[in-house]
Amino acid sequence: MENTENTAGLPIPPEPPPPLPQPGKSAFERVIGIFFEPEATFQDIARSPGFIVPLLLVMICSAGTAAVMVNRIDMRDFIAKQLDKNPRTESMPAAQKEQAIENGAKFGKIGFYVTPVFVPLMMLIIAGVLMVMANFVFGGTATFKQLFSVAAHAQMVGIIFGLLIVVILFLKDPADVDLQNPIASNLGLLIPIETSKFLHRFAISLDIFSLWQVYLLGTGAAICGRLSKAKGIMAIGIPWLVWVLIVSGLATFQ
Repeated sequence: MENTENTAGLPIPPEPPPPLPQPGKSAFERVIGIFFEPEATFQDIARSPGFIVPLLLVMICSAGTAAVMVNRIDMRDFIAKQLDKNPRTESMPAAQKEQAIENGAKFGKIGFYVTPVFVPLMMLIIAGVLMVMANFVFGGTATFKQLFSVAAHAQMVGIIFGLLIVVILFLKDPADVDLQNPIASNLGLLIPIETSKFLHRFAISLDIFSLWQVYLLGTGAAICGRLSKAKGIMAIGIPWLVWVLIVSGLATFQ
């Protein structure tokens, strides 16, 4: 028979009931929380992964930004300026150059319109890279659904970037906007392209929004994979740095 009295003969108080589980965040609370309390948001994502709302929001914003850019930017003028910067086109016959401008403008517009289609593919690639690095390299335990959800929420930063581009296109003359670096949120201005194409491209990659995404992806991978934050940041930071070096190297051939 269970003893309900302590050594002093007094009744033993019953143990308090276990605390009720905290209700999970809604999809829209996660979307907002990724900007203001990312760690708590990723902890909630780790318990119950979900990605539909951020995926749709990023795709819709990407489509809207693309529509504004197509309507505000003269693609022929942009392609012509890019060709003028390339010393390899100096000896190009006028007819051939005109054809190149025509083709570049046509495919440039198509590229803007199909960008939203590639949003899910980009998230899949990011989640795959995180899966390899966080789990197989650093010994994490995250599932692919968790990491895809992390990737989808981290891409919410791109919505702010897209909105700023739209604002700039309406505040400035679109002809003066550099599509390769539309927002001065990086170190590209400190290293002119004439100094070094490699360093210029590398400096552009050191962008506030890119680094913000790296931080979010690393934090999410760490929480979902039960890793230290340092390992989580390295899980995405290492492949990101490799990618930046490759892109910067290719810029020297342009």
